[in-house]
Amino acid sequence: MLRKRALLTVGLILASACAVGPPPSDEPLVHGTTVPRSYTVAVTGDENFTFSGLVPVRILTTPRLEIPESIRLLSVGLLAPVELDDGRLLRTAFDLLGYREPGRYEFGPGSEKLPGFDPPEALESNVFVDLFDPPALPVSYKVLRAICGVEVGEDAFSGSLDCPRVAREDGDGEIALRVVWTAA
Repeated sequence: MLRKRALLTVGLILASACAVGPPPSDEPLVHGTTVPRSYTVAVTGDENFTFSGLVPVRILTTPRLEIPESIRLLSVGLLAPVELDDGRLLRTAFDLLGYREPGRYEFGPGSEKLPGFDPPEALESNVFVDLFDPPALPVSYKVLRAICGVEVGEDAFSGSLDCPRVAREDGDGEIALRVVWTAA
């Protein structure tokens, strides 16, 4: 699902950028990389756990200035689920529309969406936390109920995300989430 969403997002960005005209430089429209990062997740609320480890993290940006600012993107997430102390698997990621450069950003309920895309959440700032306890279906927290803050470091290779209220997709639970990614 994460790969499908990332590919859909990249495709939509490329289609929008091509509609504006040919790119004036050789820099790629989308820059994606997977790098080992120290990745820490702290969750409180209806779930309480922490994870900290050196893991592969996927970082995707749209660095080209000719891409309209409203669709410039920063996407950060675990490349693959990681195992928690209780044996469950965890996967987290977030997408930030309007990313320009290192600094502080906010997004939350009702964040700007790009019109005309289906599904509508295909291009919006969002966050998700999936907990897997095989063979059961994953529990997904991805409904924002408060403003999230994102602090982005140089080249997006470090930063933090704080979301004080993220609800389950089925409405049956809520967590607070903090994610920090840094050089190893």
